[in-house]
Amino acid sequence: MPRGSPPCPPENQFGLLNDSHALGYSGYAPLTDFLSLAQQTKSAMDPQVQAAVAARLQGIDFLYDGLPGQPAFRSFGRTLLEPLFAKVGWDAKPAESQNAALLRATLLDALSQFDDAAVIAEARTRFAAYLKDPVHIAPDTRRSMLKIVALHATPRPGTSCIVWQKRARPQWSRTSSTGRSARFATALWRPKPSR
Repeated sequence: MPRGSPPCPPENQFGLLNDSHALGYSGYAPLTDFLSLAQQTKSAMDPQVQAAVAARLQGIDFLYDGLPGQPAFRSFGRTLLEPLFAKVGWDAKPAESQNAALLRATLLDALSQFDDAAVIAEARTRFAAYLKDPVHIAPDTRRSMLKIVALHATPRPGTSCIVWQKRARPQWSRTSSTGRSARFATALWRPKPSR
């Protein structure tokens, strides 16, 4: 994927990404080689290639945990992934492939991890609508929405998923999709540290 060269097939893109990532992790090449390739990711590329880039960026972000460079890396990640997410958006398109749905979930997870303000705000808006009418949220994005809200919850009463679970409707059985979603969000809930 050198700049200016004709696009290569998705399987070759995977190979280049995986090789540069592995060589960077092992110290045989600079990890910046992978990051340079990641910067060339476009929304027209195969959804699986885009998802692989997002997942690799998340893995690198974990290496920054507790380090002063993490905010800068997260900003870099947001800059790369926001244009990709702009194309897939929150809601499925008619006749969308399953790979596009999987890409959406991966991008939402990554952008949440990178503290993307727009994604977090939209998740909270959708969560508020979900509290009023659970059918309002498509099943494909429900899990992502709940995870984002849970991971970015605050300990204030009325905003946490724990409060939501306590108010859960009696008809939400332990095995229903909504009941499982409530337990999932509650299990993920943790307050963000005060800054």
